Amino acid sequence: MPNTRRASALLRIAGTASLAIALLYVGCAIAGGESYYWFGTGMELSKLAARGSPWPPVVALAIALAFVLFALYPWSATGIGPRVPRLRAGLVIITAIYLLRGEPLLRAFFGLPVFPAAPEHRYVVFTIVAFAIGLVHLAAVIWNWRSLERA
Repeated sequence: MPNTRRASALLRIAGTASLAIALLYVGCAIAGGESYYWFGTGMELSKLAARGSPWPPVVALAIALAFVLFALYPWSATGIGPRVPRLRAGLVIITAIYLLRGEPLLRAFFGLPVFPAAPEHRYVVFTIVAFAIGLVHLAAVIWNWRSLERA
């Protein structure tokens, strides 16, 4: 039987991590310019922002909204947030997204080729962060599996 306090804490941490990423993207939308490139939305958005296009902040805010939704699922499981549909399935999908984003870390660990071949430091950092958040989600889902069935 899992320690329910620890299991609940993992869900709160997972939700908070997703909210932190959402806030990062809101910051990109506010800061504009090169922040799009440095925080992972790509050079194309950075170039569009430099030309005064309204699309970069729209894209950044849409990504932020997705991460807010990612935060709602684990919080809903703890009773902190509103009830969300398909709680268990949603948490499994969110966990898979984070772990897949961190997959290059596993490839590098096992000496397999990593794309891109010579990643920038920020790419490596974002991969490590995504994988760590994915592991927190995974542990939370495993420890809370039975209670998620009733949710």
